[in-house]
Amino acid sequence: MNKESPANWSPSTSIPTLDGVRGLACLLVVYFHAGLAGWVPVVTALGDVGVQLFFTLSGFLMAYHYLPKEHSIRYWLAFYMRRYFRLYPVFFITAIIAYILNKSLGKEVAFEESNLLDILFLVKAQGLFWTILVELKFYAIYPFLSMLFITNTKNRLYNVAIKIFVVFAIIILLANSNNRFERILMFFFNGMLAALLLKNNFLKNLLSGNSWCIVTTIVVAIVSIILFLNPTHLNLEHSNFYNYYWFFSPLLAIGVLSSALSSGAGISLLDNKFIRLFGRISYSMYLTHFFVETYSTSLLHGVFHNLLIMWTLVIQVSIFFYYVIEKPFHTFAVRCARKIMQKEL
Repeated sequence: MNKESPANWSPSTSIPTLDGVRGLACLLVVYFHAGLAGWVPVVTALGDVGVQLFFTLSGFLMAYHYLPKEHSIRYWLAFYMRRYFRLYPVFFITAIIAYILNKSLGKEVAFEESNLLDILFLVKAQGLFWTILVELKFYAIYPFLSMLFITNTKNRLYNVAIKIFVVFAIIILLANSNNRFERILMFFFNGMLAALLLKNNFLKNLLSGNSWCIVTTIVVAIVSIILFLNPTHLNLEHSNFYNYYWFFSPLLAIGVLSSALSSGAGISLLDNKFIRLFGRISYSMYLTHFFVETYSTSLLHGVFHNLLIMWTLVIQVSIFFYYVIEKPFHTFAVRCARKIMQKEL
């Protein structure tokens, strides 16, 4: 099995700072939803930035870890095995718990009133769960997108140039789209393109790790200035934030790429173990935090010291879901992927 096999990938092959990026994206979404639940002031479009960062990072990691030298049925079976058990078990259990809480407490959290089967099978991807359906759509088309990045010719520079040209052509086509999924797809595309640049070492020797930390800081500063100092300049209401995907998708991809290139420099906050912890539990936290934030309002009344209790509960519930549900299923999926890759089909 080659090192990019779905069965071979492990945390030891990950990029530490990208765990920090994932943690940062998660905290942005958690803070935004805490504002909706009445705990903190609402920051316009902050949740959208976090979600877009998740999508960009997802595209980056797919192209970085799952880009085979050649296509095969068993490779993609192993890929889907890992992706399915990465996403669905935690979602399934969280959706059932949320449905029961909604019914018993008379609130509608994460989704509107709907049939449970519609929720579990993502027929109606409402509220908090809409991003899961988007992610699954991306996984469905990813094998075809990966063909843009795989060639057998020996001219490496020519290959990369052609791939970049094709990706940019697709991006230009998507830029004229009015379909929301196609707009969101640009974040995945730009993330994939950033991974291609990293894998081919185009930028690794251009600047030092410390310099790439500065590039990351500049990207964060630009986004912060737009969102906080002059949020009306681009008319960034929550409802039309994705109208500016043509600007934010390459900007966030640059941020992810520069974060990856700064890994190991020792000065990046994204290397911090605490932030990286949020990165590891980010999926469980994304699915569970809004329920804790919402249902705790009636019990804790939004007092400051109780705000700390609420945050503690969010973290504890997320860690529980990660170690009890998400991680065991992920380990099971790795074993299944290895069996698939070892078996002749």
